[in-house]
Amino acid sequence: VTHWRPGLEPPYRLWEHVARGGLMRAQNVMAERLIWEWVCVRKLGWPPVAPEQWRCTMATSRVNSLPGGLDAVGSALRLDTTKDKRGKALLKLLSQPRNPTKKDPRRRILPSDDPVAASALYAYCDQDVRTEDAVAAAQPQMTPDELAFWQIDQDINYRGVAVDRKAVRDMIAVMEQVFEAYTQECLQLTGGISPSQNIELAKWLDSRGWHTTSVDAEQVEHMLLQPLLPPDVRRVLEIRQLTAS
Repeated sequence: VTHWRPGLEPPYRLWEHVARGGLMRAQNVMAERLIWEWVCVRKLGWPPVAPEQWRCTMATSRVNSLPGGLDAVGSALRLDTTKDKRGKALLKLLSQPRNPTKKDPRRRILPSDDPVAASALYAYCDQDVRTEDAVAAAQPQMTPDELAFWQIDQDINYRGVAVDRKAVRDMIAVMEQVFEAYTQECLQLTGGISPSQNIELAKWLDSRGWHTTSVDAEQVEHMLLQPLLPPDVRRVLEIRQLTAS
């Protein structure tokens, strides 16, 4: 078990392993794959890893009807090596961007700012590697068919979904125009209440003789089934239904 960070000598042994076509295993491996390709390769000049070289202990655990989380699967397998539970707080402290203030304009705390926390974070990462190794050794690996199925799933997720962003923006603009028209109509019918003002809308319905404690979707749908609703009450309920969907 070893760890690397910027400023240390490059991990040549790891690079040689990758170049030989060696397998790369991690827990929920897509995270490592994305970091490797989008940070290590593109920004640091590391060698790329072929998609077929990746393996995932989480996916393997799922195939074997075990929990996906590293801590949970370690407990299920009754391993002596378990996940370090301090990791979440350490990662949040040293990795998660925060809102800067005038007194402290930095967007996050760097490992150099808190060497003690950084050392604990590195130890947490080392323990994760040991736990993942123990999890992998304690259960059967995927069959060739299961591996092929998982790799197809990884390719689909990595590729993502094509989105026509211009069409989405246009649809949002149309929805905003429609919502504004409905809101203005509701304001006129109710004397100044918008369809999003739940409590005020319920009070207005009560004042019109139709008592309700809620204007949620189920209640509005139930009220619209009433045949004797006055036209203005029916229309307000229809507007509420249209704008809340």
